[in-house]
Amino acid sequence: MPHRPSAPSRNLLHHPASWIATTLAALMLVGAARAETAGYDPRETFAPVNFPDSVNRYRGPDGAPGPDFWQNRADYDIAARLDPASKSLTATETITYTNNSPSTLTSLWVQLDQNIYRPDARSAVALSHWHKASEIT
Repeated sequence: MPHRPSAPSRNLLHHPASWIATTLAALMLVGAARAETAGYDPRETFAPVNFPDSVNRYRGPDGAPGPDFWQNRADYDIAARLDPASKSLTATETITYTNNSPSTLTSLWVQLDQNIYRPDARSAVALSHWHKASEIT
């Protein structure tokens, strides 16, 4: 008998692209059937959320400012002069603080850190755990 070349295989395992397409189609059909039988509607799952009413008048249920929202404000005006010859910085600053809250402020905290990088600065203790980038291995 003469030898004949075999016909192209019809087995899906020999054609990965066909096998993958067939498998995906089957999985989609099974998933669609399950979704219908379970009453699942993806449009409901990913629909916009309706938040309940706000817990207060300062913030809305989604975190946006409410009708009684307020925010305090601080404006800074700084005039500075650097003298390289004497290695000094001279400056003045005016802080205008606006209290928009419904309460009277009895105190205001202003923190000024001076010379924090000098070895003899009081802040050296607090900064001792910080390292320069060149010191990190």
